[in-house]
Amino acid sequence: MLKARTKKILEVSVNDFIKTGLPVTSEKLMRDHDFGIKSAMIRWELHDLSKSGFFHQVHSSGGRVPSDKAYRFFVDFLIAESDQSDVEQKDAAEYSDLIFEGKTDIFIKEIADFINTMSVLFESADNAFHDSGLSNLFQGLDDIDKKFVVEILTDIETLPEKIDKEKNWWLNEDEWPQVFIGKSPLTKSRNLSVVANKLSLKNRDDCLLVALGPKRMDYRKP
Repeated sequence: MLKARTKKILEVSVNDFIKTGLPVTSEKLMRDHDFGIKSAMIRWELHDLSKSGFFHQVHSSGGRVPSDKAYRFFVDFLIAESDQSDVEQKDAAEYSDLIFEGKTDIFIKEIADFINTMSVLFESADNAFHDSGLSNLFQGLDDIDKKFVVEILTDIETLPEKIDKEKNWWLNEDEWPQVFIGKSPLTKSRNLSVVANKLSLKNRDDCLLVALGPKRMDYRKP
């Protein structure tokens, strides 16, 4: 069980890394945030968090980079922090209007531009697949080698088939949104994060809204 101060340092560290892409250091945390403790104590906190699997160091003399475990903590923190029931009802009505008006492609492009990553909408009624923002996805990825690029492109190419195949899962799932760090029911690449949300629209079959992005995507927006 993490202490409150440790949780705060972890949350702030992941948030800073998502914004900047720069490795986390005690000096930078001390400069940018007030935890009420000295730099040496922050350094020990980061050391203990690394031992617990929340960070890893690319170089022994460099700063720390969040692990999948750290991203998972951050996402769960955001979900627990937010109470969006009223917003979700309002958004669902807006989604419904756009889809009924035949503006699904406009809607999905607006979502992709807002999140600044790739977004997909799958309509279960007729297996219609709408997507936008592929360039956003690749621009947001940190340097990766050719093998991982091929993995990501394969995931994107097979996404309509995967969503259709996994209908039994997402049509019957009650807890939304679903956030996956690395491998998900819809993708295999461990360089991606997937945020999925089922849209239960009035007088229409359910749709699945999916955002695909790098692990450093802005999880506050989806």
